[in-house]
Amino acid sequence: MTFYCELVGLAPLAVAAALVWRHAPSGSSLAWGAGAGAIGAAGIALLYRGLAVGAMSVVAPITAVCATAIPVLAGFGLGERPTMRALIGVGAAITAVLLVSTAHGAPDGVMRSDDGPPDGAIPVERRAAVPVERRRRGVALALVSGTSIGGFLVLIARAQGNGLWPLLVSRAVATTVLAALALATGSALIPASPVRRTVVWAGLLDTAATVCYATAVHPGALGIVATLISLYPASTVLLARVVLKERLAPQQTIGLVLAGGAVALMTAG
Repeated sequence: MTFYCELVGLAPLAVAAALVWRHAPSGSSLAWGAGAGAIGAAGIALLYRGLAVGAMSVVAPITAVCATAIPVLAGFGLGERPTMRALIGVGAAITAVLLVSTAHGAPDGVMRSDDGPPDGAIPVERRAAVPVERRRRGVALALVSGTSIGGFLVLIARAQGNGLWPLLVSRAVATTVLAALALATGSALIPASPVRRTVVWAGLLDTAATVCYATAVHPGALGIVATLISLYPASTVLLARVVLKERLAPQQTIGLVLAGGAVALMTAG
């Protein structure tokens, strides 16, 4: 599905690139875009692998924090000096991501019990702890995945100034890499028809989000813009509450409030 999601975004991105920037892009910007596509595809593949072998409540926060830390550190290395208010906002954002990305307190590896609930209580899911070795593998994959995703944000930012052409090259490279991985692992390239429309919408929205990031980032703003983007788990949790009527854990509610404060601090700073 990840390959198909990347694929559906290619055509609209190609049209937009031709309309927005009609001049030939520089070779260096295309190289940055190609590098971003390769490392971004690796980050996505490693993330899904980490979620499969490790505990989601551990893998997701580690990936999100690494993906935030890398652009912030890169920004400092490139000479960015955010205000103290903005730095406090970055810290609050990282804390918010940790809170909202944490599952409802128990490790993954869900196994439903066949036993009836005691005293008429509502049945609950019993979660089996993930083995230590798998948990360690999940943590290692999360670290590499988060670093790769953060590297994608840095490389795309370095390619800015040439319209959407670097993004198009990045998308094409990522699609090629993911297709090769799918073929190597025997995974289906085309999703099943019941979810195909949803995957198409996901691909289009993902493309739009990447375009917005490339448009928003500019010299001096890499760390702040990337940190704002890293708050996406908060919007996911909020949508799950509003649309799917999911109940939020207390720490997730605190994380949502903290995310709002982080956005205010960073944009004001």
